[in-house]
Amino acid sequence: MSKSRFASIAIIGTGSFGTAMAKLLAAKVESIVLIGRDPDTAAAINREHRNPHYLSDILLPESVIASSKLEDALAHPLVIFVVPTSATREVAEKLATAGLPAGATLLSCSKGIEKQTGERMSQVLREIFPRPIRSQYYPAQTTRKKLLQKWRPAR
Repeated sequence: MSKSRFASIAIIGTGSFGTAMAKLLAAKVESIVLIGRDPDTAAAINREHRNPHYLSDILLPESVIASSKLEDALAHPLVIFVVPTSATREVAEKLATAGLPAGATLLSCSKGIEKQTGERMSQVLREIFPRPIRSQYYPAQTTRKKLLQKWRPAR
């Protein structure tokens, strides 16, 4: 495992981008929790070490676990948002209500603009969490392509 500033990471979003991020970052940290809204998807990821809906042919390391409980993000020093634009505000508000520690680092990796307000996702997070937010856009398509090139078996 490579040295990282963070020992563990919570990734909120179990879609293809969240799954790709978990796979790519697993070698850099001790543990990752991949958090989504569907308990059945979380159970399948934990049982099979694969996301049954996205990038299903990619094996996730045992250091990646899944949960459907947003509160499971609270113990991690780095929280990465990769949820769809339409769900970012709702998920962020729930996370704030759950009591995300003030020392946690938030990283917004979602692109897009909130339909109702015209705000970028980083702006939505800054509004909900009164702390510095690091906003970085990592193109999901590029990340998926890198992942697939590296880990898909040759055909």
